Amino acid sequence: MLESTQMRTARMSWRRLAHLTKWAFACGSLLLFVPRPANAAYAELAGGSGYSGDLSHNLAIRHQQLICDPTSGTGSASVTYDPSMTSLYSIYNTAGYDLSFENVGVMVGTTKEVVSAAQFFAAQGTSTPLTPWGYVQVGWTGPSSASPGTEVVGGTPIQATMVAANTVQGSATISGLGSTTAYFTGEGVTGAQFVAGTVITSVGSNSIVVSNTANATTTGTTLTFSGLAFDGTTGPAGSNTFGLEFNYLPTSNFMPVPYMVYAETTGYPVMGGTGTTSPTDYITDASEPNEEITDIKPAMMAGALPEPSMGLLLLPALAVLASGRGLRVKGRSGRDSVRFGV
Repeated sequence: MLESTQMRTARMSWRRLAHLTKWAFACGSLLLFVPRPANAAYAELAGGSGYSGDLSHNLAIRHQQLICDPTSGTGSASVTYDPSMTSLYSIYNTAGYDLSFENVGVMVGTTKEVVSAAQFFAAQGTSTPLTPWGYVQVGWTGPSSASPGTEVVGGTPIQATMVAANTVQGSATISGLGSTTAYFTGEGVTGAQFVAGTVITSVGSNSIVVSNTANATTTGTTLTFSGLAFDGTTGPAGSNTFGLEFNYLPTSNFMPVPYMVYAETTGYPVMGGTGTTSPTDYITDASEPNEEITDIKPAMMAGALPEPSMGLLLLPALAVLASGRGLRVKGRSGRDSVRFGV
């Protein structure tokens, strides 16, 4: 009788344990992992909007790129990254916006301070490089008539390339490219022979296959390749303002690297500037151009080369549930990025 009671108690304990484990796993999944959403409407449902982002990557040169994309107006944004996993490569403007300032966070002893991006990149080529702590702040003005990449600090950012290629009507295969080592699954392809939104789906040794068939047979036609593997989800329409490009440092291509876009509210000491601090972040809205908006929700994301099939939603990103107004950031990150807060 005693043995039967013990066995029954054990069975009940295992059932409870299984139930609790299943519940905990479900809750953990809800908190930590979310599939890529079809659009970025979280903040709208919560009564506001905020920073959001996604990443893109170039596998050949192991770079990640983040593009910021507000609706309109002037403003600034801060981005944090892990300097042990990525290093800042370039800051640049995109079409229709000018950069007003660029700051990079550096360690001065044990103090977090900022310097201009020009100072930072100039020092990196010397025997006394500055030590980054993983912070970039960029301000912009616009809309303007600025062309993309006319303001660049650091290295040359990834640009779209134009290539002569061969297409066959009704076929999704592109040939005549020569070496295909520079092409990636998910990279955008544009040209008169293909509908908008066409991307590379597979790469062969002498040809590539894209997501749509060509509408004409051509030889030596000019096609434009974005140079970035992109997930194709951009959220509501907006205007690109600036881009950040990073060197991806992990040995493995599948290590997710975290980034956060947020509004800095206090600023940091400026290195060498007695008593001065970096500006706080704000944005303006086209409907209220004289009102500075500072209540902007942050967004966090993680990307790899390429990303895993599920995006990692870090807990601070739950701030998107709070009310606020903000800027939409169109970033770019591998193929299954997390976006929220738009």
